[in-house]
Amino acid sequence: MNKLQGLPLAIFDFETTGPDPQTCAPLQVAVYHMCLGDASSITCALKTLIHFEGEIPADATAVHGITSEMVQGAPPVEAVLDEMWDLFEDRVLCAYNLPYDWQVAQRYLEYTPGGRVLPFPGLDPSVWWRKITNGFSGKLTAVAAHYKVDMGNAHDAGCDTLATAKIIPHLL
Repeated sequence: MNKLQGLPLAIFDFETTGPDPQTCAPLQVAVYHMCLGDASSITCALKTLIHFEGEIPADATAVHGITSEMVQGAPPVEAVLDEMWDLFEDRVLCAYNLPYDWQVAQRYLEYTPGGRVLPFPGLDPSVWWRKITNGFSGKLTAVAAHYKVDMGNAHDAGCDTLATAKIIPHLL
């Protein structure tokens, strides 16, 4: 741990139109910055809804509560990902269930000018949890409850990202 202490992280989370990262569209994103091992360093760098044309599937809205009306005045995905790109600079990417969020971001970034590619691998606290619990796959809500971390509004990108940041010191 000593060599990684203070490592700058960009922790992020998407709420989307569905469970398949290859076909869903992002509706909300949050990015928090922190230095690994220092819970006092957690800061919100970005939290925003993302514009989406069309109807958000009812099953997706049932999970995160985001409606089509809520995203109509939000910035377009290209602008949000451009801002995210800057927030990822010089930081290790981190997300609870990182492969999902990484794929969502990468699908859209590859179509931006310059065909940006996210660095991979990154840090995934869900992998740490499975190691600690000998293979038990815990949802973020269960892991947060285990460590008595308040989730706030689960399935809100900001709340999920902040909870991820707060459980990292416990997992270490």
